[in-house]
Order: sequence, then structure tokens, then C-alpha cells
Amino acid sequence: MPRWKPKLLPSREELDALFEYDPKTGVLTWRRRTGNSRADLGFNNKAGGKPAGTRHAGRAGNQYLVIGINGSYFKAHRIIWKMVTGEEPPEFIDHEDGDNFNNRWGNFRDADNGTNLQNSKLRKDNKSGVKGVCWDAYHKKWVANIAVNGKQTRLGRFDTIEAAAAVVNAARLKVHGKFARFK
Repeated sequence: MPRWKPKLLPSREELDALFEYDPKTGVLTWRRRTGNSRADLGFNNKAGGKPAGTRHAGRAGNQYLVIGINGSYFKAHRIIWKMVTGEEPPEFIDHEDGDNFNNRWGNFRDADNGTNLQNSKLRKDNKSGVKGVCWDAYHKKWVANIAVNGKQTRLGRFDTIEAAAAVVNAARLKVHGKFARFK
């Protein structure tokens, strides 16, 4: 099965002509257009000066800001990466705080799929309230698991959820380091 590859973004010059970016607030704003150049034809100047982007749920249900440019849609954080660095963004950009709408430059970091997943939030279908901990009804114990290099590793069974949480969180910190997320 072919792996998903993001679309190439317009050039940095084109992006700079379309948007202004404030790295402190993370807001990407449409530039106002006044000229009669080809690029200005058909441009809706009502958007000028307003924040760019629409909330959109991706394949995995994660929501991001997306922006339409010439009939293609791009995630706002990918546009910002190219505007700031001048380079095509990496395949995965991790939002360090887990908030996909916090597009402050200091909240971005280059990641691979594994490290990006390590920083994922607690799944909505998690019933224990602790990442990596579930109830084993057969043994009547709490089970702690952690993913390492894409492979699930069982850390043990525990009588209390607190004990399972302590073990899985310690392992997560050791293995995932700065990408570790506990909630």
C-alpha cells in the first residue's frame, strides 16, 4: 500500500504574497491586494486582513486549520513551516502541546510518524483515563502497555490503576523523552 505523501506547496514567494504570519500568535492572515497583477485577478479582497483557514477533520478525526490555494487545500502549519524556513515541510510536523490549532512557530517540531504518535492525546475511546492502561477482565487486573518502535510491549498487570499508570508513565518518559504525553 503506498504511503501518503503531502502535496507540494506553492513557492515561498507565492505564500509570502498571499499571507502574513505572526510567529508569536500563530495566526496566518490573508494579505490585502490592491494591484491589477494576474495574481490579484479573482482574489476576494474581503478576506484581506482576516485570519486564514477553516477547521477540518482529517482521516484520523484530528482537526486542523486548512487553507485553499488555487483549488488545492493545505494544512496551515505546513504553509507556515515553508514560509518560515523556505523549505518544503517534513512529512510530519508535531504540535508540541498537542493543540493542532496552536500554530505558533515555537510549538512546531520536525517529527517522524512514530514520534508524532508518541505525542498523541488520550484517545476518546480510552476507558481507563490513562494512556497505555486498560482493564483485563479475565485476570481482574490493570494492564500497562507502551509502543516502542511501532511494537506494543506489555509492562505488566497491576492491582490498582495508580500502579499501572506510574509504570507506564515512567516507561513513556524514558522511551519517548520530550515527545512523551501522559494525557
